[in-house]
Amino acid sequence: MADTMRYDFATMMAIYDLLHESAYGLAVSPPSPTSIAKINAHLDIELPGRLIDFASYSSRYGCWGASLGEDYRSDNHIIRINSRYKRMRRRRHGGRWRAAKPESYVVLNEAHDDDCICLDRDSKDERTGEYHILYWYPGMTAGDPCWDDFEAYLHHITIQQVWNLLNDRTSKGHVRARSMAVIEKAEAILGEQILKLRE
Repeated sequence: MADTMRYDFATMMAIYDLLHESAYGLAVSPPSPTSIAKINAHLDIELPGRLIDFASYSSRYGCWGASLGEDYRSDNHIIRINSRYKRMRRRRHGGRWRAAKPESYVVLNEAHDDDCICLDRDSKDERTGEYHILYWYPGMTAGDPCWDDFEAYLHHITIQQVWNLLNDRTSKGHVRARSMAVIEKAEAILGEQILKLRE
């Protein structure tokens, strides 16, 4: 895959919604100034602007991550998810029980197998207001910092999904019809650059 290719954030949000227009996802409400203020106060953070932009733009952001809206009672709300992980304790090698999640991590995405995508509050770039995005699961003492900010993370997962569609092939080597239908729509947004993803 052509890792060096970069697209602007608006393009990535449009492609993300296209890829998820028929996908199953938890219903989440859009963020509001009230919900963002409540989340920031509860989690002692200032959520990054790109994350808020994404959740405000995408009607399908619940396919990927936690709700940032006013649906506070939802099990998929960012406050509830982080409260669960805050209570989680692990004991390593017979030692004493400790919090499983490092205190500075804020869980943005929780997979069924406890694989999480988090931001690290300690990594805030004061100039941009963005944070490193990392992979973490209970049992890891520290997560792997993988992306410099949320924009880089969204770019990664979106391009990876397009690349997967381009490589969803039959035994005869043809792209499957269901994938080709989405690729053709993506091509209308990405243009001929989509062909570079075959490399």
